[in-house]
Amino acid sequence: MARLHFISQEEQERCCQERIVLCPKEKNDATYAYHFKEAVRIYLENEYGKDIVYQGGLKIYTTINRIMQQAAHEAFIAGCAEVRQQLSLPVDGGLITIDNQSAQIKALVGGFDFKSSSFNRALQAKRQMGSIIKPIVYAIALMQGLKASDT
Repeated sequence: MARLHFISQEEQERCCQERIVLCPKEKNDATYAYHFKEAVRIYLENEYGKDIVYQGGLKIYTTINRIMQQAAHEAFIAGCAEVRQQLSLPVDGGLITIDNQSAQIKALVGGFDFKSSSFNRALQAKRQMGSIIKPIVYAIALMQGLKASDT
């Protein structure tokens, strides 16, 4: 860099004296987004077969946003735990965060505890039509200026 005049000779000498500190590579956190990764695995196995998925050297890229996923997971667990405590029942649910512009899944929580149940309530649960349409109706009402207290 000094030879190309991006830095001075003094800067080069000072930098050469500094110790290089490497940051540890972010490890593949196996505890991260269990239900999302399981949904991707199932899709890939169905689409390409187990041999290709496990031995084909595939590189899989997803739309999951690590920060949004962590926030969604924490909010879901806290909310679900509160409802469980209030009702004294093992209630469960799911949560999906989708980017409105691209329709990409940014966060997905398929249930309270993947280890006790790998069933993905966000993707696999059957719902009544009213449960599916309510968020759309509420979103339209909010966009038109109505409040939750307007009934």
